[in-house]
Amino acid sequence: WLSLAGFDARAAWTGTYAQSPELPLRVEAASWRGRPVFLRVIGPWSRPERMKPSEMPAGTNITVSVVLAVWLAAVLLAWRNFRTGRGDMRGAGRLAAFVFGVEMLKWLCTAHHASTVIEFFVFLAGVSWAAFVAGFIWTFYLALEPYVRRRWPQSMITWSRVLGGEFRDPLVGGHLLAGIALGLGSSLCGLLQTLTLQNYGLYHLENYSWMLNSLMGARQMAGTTLSGLISAVAFGLGVVLLVFLLRVVLRRQWLMAAVFIALIVGLSAVFNGGHLATNLLSALVPSLVLVGLLRFGVLPVVVLFFVPMSPQNFPLTTDLSAWYSGSAVFPIVIVLALTAYAFHTAVAGRPLFKAGFLESD
Repeated sequence: WLSLAGFDARAAWTGTYAQSPELPLRVEAASWRGRPVFLRVIGPWSRPERMKPSEMPAGTNITVSVVLAVWLAAVLLAWRNFRTGRGDMRGAGRLAAFVFGVEMLKWLCTAHHASTVIEFFVFLAGVSWAAFVAGFIWTFYLALEPYVRRRWPQSMITWSRVLGGEFRDPLVGGHLLAGIALGLGSSLCGLLQTLTLQNYGLYHLENYSWMLNSLMGARQMAGTTLSGLISAVAFGLGVVLLVFLLRVVLRRQWLMAAVFIALIVGLSAVFNGGHLATNLLSALVPSLVLVGLLRFGVLPVVVLFFVPMSPQNFPLTTDLSAWYSGSAVFPIVIVLALTAYAFHTAVAGRPLFKAGFLESD
């Protein structure tokens, strides 16, 4: 457990977890000239990463193959639509500009800035990555928009209104509420799946160390939220494209739904051990996605992915006296604020309760 940083002193402590005395605990530390440079908490599940090559989880190749196949189909469809002049080019440009702006805001929040010439190269790296992500989203949208609009025109109504700047449209507010409700249902399924994995001993906290980024301050919390927003747009459009491709190939909607759910359950079973309880919970999430897409449209699907990502990117706690309670309250406030805005927009200024609504006619 040697530190990669230079050190002139090392120390180690052994003990047990306060909440679970049966679990052994080891803490390794190193310092250089009295300043700490390395700290590592080691549990029974930890292993030295640099002693042997990392092993990719089973099913990674299948997941990568599916993602590459969808991405290749998106590139081919986007190129065809671009050459023939089909599709909402204006909407695709606005979406790409939005993604680019959000990515640059995320870069401002998460990058390590310094008043040296290196900052210029850091800025170029941030612009390059933002342009790549914007182009990636632009490709997906241009690939799916003409075909989805032709086959499922109702699914693009609120999405097109949002791209057109009609944020105060009541239908947009209603679909936002639907997406939030479906997203909360997806979050509940994720929490139940986590509890099931813990029961089977398959849940390892070290696999979720990326949640610790949000503990570094308000700037990092904002960056984590913006990252979740971009991921939701990418996942939402990717899933819509996958569903559309399955619908075109299989030709029947019920068969498309069955294959889509089976595909997600199969990938989840490979990663999570294939237990019956986790498979049943895994089937609920794609079912919610299909309900959101076929009943409401593209916008609720994107919101469905964003709502679970907000809490999942932060370590949550109900103990408000904990030092990291601020990072637990932040995503909840984001979801509540989005819900309040969606509800206010959906009612369009109408009073919620009319006078005498409890009285008999």
